[in-house]
Amino acid sequence: MAKAWIGWALVAGCVSGLGGTGCVMGQQCACTDDFRSFTIVIRDANGPVDSAQVHVFKIADGKELARDTTHWPGAAKGQVIVFSDNNLKDIPAGSKTLEVRVVAAKDGKTGEARMTLGTQDCRCHVEKTAGKDTLLIQ
Repeated sequence: MAKAWIGWALVAGCVSGLGGTGCVMGQQCACTDDFRSFTIVIRDANGPVDSAQVHVFKIADGKELARDTTHWPGAAKGQVIVFSDNNLKDIPAGSKTLEVRVVAAKDGKTGEARMTLGTQDCRCHVEKTAGKDTLLIQ
């Protein structure tokens, strides 16, 4: 009984506009509190590369997006955050997807990769819908 009540409270809060920032008025949404992010591993001919300069741009208008530059415990060498729930605002209203270009550079070597990122109708969390998991600089 308690689980059903908690679920109802989350849905009711979202419908009334009191839920998380991903809630859409008039829709029954239950956004979870987890935080999602997507990464890419920067590599060169010798393997993963740490400390590369990484930038993420919207393909539609070339605008650079802010990204989380936190290095977290357990991250693999060369692994960087490209997009997270902090970027939900960057997905245009009325759209569920955003195409981005990830550019990395280190020691005169550069590379880029394209990704398609998205969200659900309720705009609770981001998700990667297409793109590679590695970016080769050369």
